[in-house]
Amino acid sequence: MELVTHMKKSARKSSAKGAKKTTGKKVAVKKAKTAPKAAKKSSLKAKVKKAVSSVKKDLAKAKSAVKQAAKKVARTAKKDVALARKTVKAVKADVAKTKKTVKADVAKAKRAIRKAQDTVSSTLGTIEKKVAEAAAPVVAAAQTITPSPLSRAFLATTQGKKEAADRGLTPSETPAPAPAAGDSSSTPSDTQT
Repeated sequence: MELVTHMKKSARKSSAKGAKKTTGKKVAVKKAKTAPKAAKKSSLKAKVKKAVSSVKKDLAKAKSAVKQAAKKVARTAKKDVALARKTVKAVKADVAKTKKTVKADVAKAKRAIRKAQDTVSSTLGTIEKKVAEAAAPVVAAAQTITPSPLSRAFLATTQGKKEAADRGLTPSETPAPAPAAGDSSSTPSDTQT
């Protein structure tokens, strides 16, 4: 390193000596040296301008791409929101329609149930009346034909005799047992006469 620097110093000294001798060469040398620097500067400036403009163009393209993407997303979002609103509206309409139909069906079923209950109760009442009408003569006949053994047994007791006396009935007025309607048997005293 020292050797290289020493050579440079000696070269400078010799060029300085030569420059002193000829002043015309010095001007020519300066022009020659300044020309490449200016060319280098202008080429560097051009490269910088080109790079800056390229970056600006790329930045503008990127901004444009972002704007386009944002617009596309916004359009898609608007479409999706509109579709969702339509779907919600349709679902609400279907729900309201279904509720109305169900309510009408429930009311119809309630009316049918009430009508069936009324019909059943009226039919039941009619059947009970007819059964009572049909059974009334049979029950009345059975009551008059067949005296209750309980009442005969009660009248045979002392308590029954007391109650009969209180009512003013004599033992001869107490109802005698009547033969049953289907009973055609006769007593042995009737057959001997």
